[in-house]
Amino acid sequence: MYRVVAVVSVAVLLLGMPSVVAAQDDDSPEADGPLTIEELYLEQDVDMRIIGSQARSSNRQTKALALQTVRVMLDDGRISSDNPEIVPILRGLALEGTARKTRHGSDTVVNNYPEIRRSAAQLLGEVGGAGAQDALVQVLRSDDEPMVLAEAVYALGLLGENDNNEVTNEIALLLRNQSSRTNPDNNLAFASLLALERIASVNNGVDDVLVIDAVLDIAAHGAYLRAVRLKAVETLYNLRGGDS
Repeated sequence: MYRVVAVVSVAVLLLGMPSVVAAQDDDSPEADGPLTIEELYLEQDVDMRIIGSQARSSNRQTKALALQTVRVMLDDGRISSDNPEIVPILRGLALEGTARKTRHGSDTVVNNYPEIRRSAAQLLGEVGGAGAQDALVQVLRSDDEPMVLAEAVYALGLLGENDNNEVTNEIALLLRNQSSRTNPDNNLAFASLLALERIASVNNGVDDVLVIDAVLDIAAHGAYLRAVRLKAVETLYNLRGGDS
């Protein structure tokens, strides 16, 4: 574990090094003025190429390093929804081992990394941009790990988009599938309720009948924790959106 942390730290420092050197070297071209748009684009493109190569690696730790680098760059403001390269990279990692499977022999999937998918889904919700919603919806359709699904559904809530009830329909189907189980996942249900409330707030309410039925199922389902059932009742009111 300590070795992985050390590798991550060194890689992050290396990625950040060009800007530090430029700030301290008075003889460098950047010292004469700010970088041009073309120079900034080329510098960003190099970063994306490195992250993309790490993401395509067959090694789980290298994929984790790519996600760590994206996290640092996002927190530093060096990545946003304006970066067209980042969503395809995160999409690939969010579907690693589900929609994108590498097999050993005929049956064994060797790239099933739920934690990688979970972290990628989280970043998709924070980065946003074109394609982020489609990627997260595909996660809901292809994954069966509750922790990944919970992160993906919460990320969809952060994005807040719901054209033609596309997103809420997917969440409703996910919840109905969970409620049909003997032991549904409480964390996934709670994350879904939070996402629905967020979408309702952004879109001035949600009038999707499938959603209302799914939330009612949670409220009446004895296998859910009491806190989750109470949250479902609260969500029914919050689906009206606005100041209601």
